[in-house]
Amino acid sequence: MQQIFDTQQLNKIIDSSQNILVISGDEHNFDKISSVLALRQVLKGQGKSVRALAENLDASRFSAVPGISDISSCLEPRTLRVLINYGSEAVEKINYDNREGVFEVIMSPFEGEFSKDKIDLVYSGLDYDLIFAIGASTVEDLGAVYRQHAQVFKNIVVVNIDTDAANTMFGKINVVDSSAETQAQLVYDVIKSLDAPFDSRIATLLLIGVMERTKRFNQDVSSRLLRFSASLLDKGANWQKALAAVLPSQPAKEKPAEQGEATPREDVSSKPIVPLAQKLPAGEDVAPKEIDDAEETIR
Repeated sequence: MQQIFDTQQLNKIIDSSQNILVISGDEHNFDKISSVLALRQVLKGQGKSVRALAENLDASRFSAVPGISDISSCLEPRTLRVLINYGSEAVEKINYDNREGVFEVIMSPFEGEFSKDKIDLVYSGLDYDLIFAIGASTVEDLGAVYRQHAQVFKNIVVVNIDTDAANTMFGKINVVDSSAETQAQLVYDVIKSLDAPFDSRIATLLLIGVMERTKRFNQDVSSRLLRFSASLLDKGANWQKALAAVLPSQPAKEKPAEQGEATPREDVSSKPIVPLAQKLPAGEDVAPKEIDDAEETIR
């Protein structure tokens, strides 16, 4: 299944957006995480304010991925402001009380009373114009971010990027292709449609997804994925960094001695020579000449 997206529509939406959220679907893997970071990098290069999110991310697992510290594992709660347009009615004092789960604000004017019509409630936070969801088959796969802010999501344009044939097409724009083997390939298509600068760091991040999918090229690889990998290398992808991200180097272990290998001899050159007579068991009778000959041999 392939959902061809309208590149002109996507470009118009991005041009009109300033605050963008790029979020990974649940069950994080290297392909999703590195694709989120690559797209974030591209959008920031276009002057956008971009937040990358992977809910409940275990950053230690992805510690070798370049820029992993740029991904948040949660969003801050939305804040609520209470605005009271009291006009010329000066406030004499403000008190508050918090008991039995009820927070009460008490305002007293110098005279008269405040009108309820002059009270406004304003929410702030999650003020995004556009959301890119990568690797989520359904909108519920975005986790608590969606569950806690479902109403907000309905008012924000969502671009859905995924390789799952069972994807529910929950985005306003759906970049879904089940024949693609990695999320990185679809993110690459999106980046190309934006005609955005493409540097070696972005290429390396996308190559990480291929490294994971192919088990570091230790299994059969399709010609499509090989061509994609070659194009990333042409754009400056760092093979060693991509490999290290998927398989972080382990501390070197001391090599055990192989069977039959001689162990190093003890260095006794600095040890004092003990007269042979002191080493003999008490009561043994040895001729003085034999002792002298033995000590001469040791020396």
